[in-house]
Amino acid sequence: MDIAEMKAKAEAGSTVARSMLGLSYLYGDDVPKDYAEALHWLTLASNDGASRPMLHLGLMYKQGLGVSVDMEKAFTLCKRSADRGEAGAYIQVAKMYREGMGTERDEQAALDWYEEAVTAAEKGWHSDLLEEARNYIQSHRSSTN
Repeated sequence: MDIAEMKAKAEAGSTVARSMLGLSYLYGDDVPKDYAEALHWLTLASNDGASRPMLHLGLMYKQGLGVSVDMEKAFTLCKRSADRGEAGAYIQVAKMYREGMGTERDEQAALDWYEEAVTAAEKGWHSDLLEEARNYIQSHRSSTN
């Protein structure tokens, strides 16, 4: 689907098209990067309940991409995404608990979310960030034994 077709579908209310368009603008896939457009389409898709756009919108707030850094909003969006089963969000939520970013620092919650990431990976989800989850779990278990 080309960008014009995707935009027409997004404007007509397609959550999938809104998601794809927002991610395209965020990462510069087939269009120049445009954080304002990314914010617009990802917000609409997130409001529709789509978990992946929630994660990427959260990352925009975490990194200050086209918006002011807002760690509480970033955490809320990433957590909502993770709660909806978006495996990539598990790592972000774990990091934010571990580092106390947008939420209180909580070692147990970080461990729980890293364990969720490992479980998701065992079901077929793969990421280079998975190694971070495994290392954290291993170090936590070593320090408590």
